[in-house]
Amino acid sequence: MDLIIESLAKTYALLAPHLDERTQRLWCAAQAQSLGHGGITKVQKATGVSRPRITRGMQDLLAVTITNNSYINAWCVAELFRELRKIHIDGPITVILDNAKYQRCYVAERAAHMFNIELLYLPPYSPNLNLIERAWKFVKKKALNNRSFANFQLFQEAIYVHLGYGKS
Repeated sequence: MDLIIESLAKTYALLAPHLDERTQRLWCAAQAQSLGHGGITKVQKATGVSRPRITRGMQDLLAVTITNNSYINAWCVAELFRELRKIHIDGPITVILDNAKYQRCYVAERAAHMFNIELLYLPPYSPNLNLIERAWKFVKKKALNNRSFANFQLFQEAIYVHLGYGKS
């Protein structure tokens, strides 16, 4: 057996009981990325975790999550652009937006220009192209339907669980 695969298998065996599904795929993805070409295959052989799950973990590693507990405005959008550029220092970034006023205003457009981010706006009245609308519909149906929450933190936790960011 390859020494890398053997080492990964030993490390994974020690960590696996302490990992939930999300942290498992993030760990596998981080290992695969650090190995470079052929990393996914080696991690899959060492851990038994499927290629799609490792690939999803790689996408999660690239994802940027900014949580806002109040209102969304142009300054929040500018902060998102800053975080994106901080994580993706080099290379092009294209952000797809709907037509909310706070996304089309001077502050947001200037921030995008400053961080060299291309903005691509969806056509007006096109909810089928706006994936967040589909995701929100799913979350409302699975996590929030016919439920009330004692506080905002419990509300957030219910959403996080159904998005795969927390334990159920």
